[in-house]
Amino acid sequence: MEGDMSSFEFRYLMDLLMVSEPWPLSDISHNCLINMVDSEAKERGYSDWITAYHEFKL
Repeated sequence: MEGDMSSFEFRYLMDLLMVSEPWPLSDISHNCLINMVDSEAKERGYSDWITAYHEFKL
């Protein structure tokens, strides 16, 4: 089940967060994106965004 973002947006945001370590911008922007993708993951039935990153397939 999709939440507020499309499956493509969800996948690509998780990919971006996973490869952008250390985060190149402010901690505030990082926390904002983490909270957004974590909420989306929970709406889709995952425990958190990292679990979704490993299990979610387009």
